[in-house]
Amino acid sequence: LQCGSDHCFWRLLKDGWVVWVLRKSAEPMTTNGSLFTTELLEEAVSLWNLRKLHIPLDGFAKTHDRRKKYYTSLHKDEYKFSIELIKEALDKGIHVVCRLNLDKNNLSEVDRVIEDLSEFATNLHFFLHVTTLHIPEFAVCGNTSMYIKYEELNDLFAPIFEKMVKHGFYRSQIGRASCRERVLRLV
Repeated sequence: LQCGSDHCFWRLLKDGWVVWVLRKSAEPMTTNGSLFTTELLEEAVSLWNLRKLHIPLDGFAKTHDRRKKYYTSLHKDEYKFSIELIKEALDKGIHVVCRLNLDKNNLSEVDRVIEDLSEFATNLHFFLHVTTLHIPEFAVCGNTSMYIKYEELNDLFAPIFEKMVKHGFYRSQIGRASCRERVLRLV
C-alpha cells in the first residue's frame, strides 16, 4: 500500500479502508515513518496483518531530516526514528525493505548510511535497495543537476556495491536478488 504520504495513509486509516485492505491482502506498506509510533506498529501487525514494510531513506541524518521533515511529524529526528522503526519492525518479524534514494547531493553520505544499516545486514528479513532519484518529466526546463544520469550508473553502483559486500549485505548470489527473485529461485 503506497499512497504518497503518511497524511494520505492516516486519512484512509480513519475511514477504515486501510484496515480492510491490509487484513485481506497483507500488502506491503510504504511509509516515511513520520506519523508512526510503536503502538501503531503493534496494531499494524496484530490487526492489519502487516508483514512487509518499505522505508525510504534520503541520505544521512541531516539530509534525510531536511527532506522528510513534515510539520505534523511526531519525531524530532526523522533519520534516527527511521532506523529505530526498522529495528522494531524486524524484531516483530516484519520484512523490511529499506530504499536508499541517491542523488548527487547525498551521494557522499552513502557510507555513513550503509554503516548505520549494517546492524541489519545479517537479518534475513532485511533488504537494502539502493536506487537513484529519477529526473521528473516535468523538470525538463528546471535544474536537473542533482540527478544522476543513466550513463553514470555503472561508475556509481560498483563502489557502493563493494561497500555493501564489505558490511555483510551480500554474502551470496541469492543475497543480491530482490526478495521476490529469492522466492522464485527457491521454489
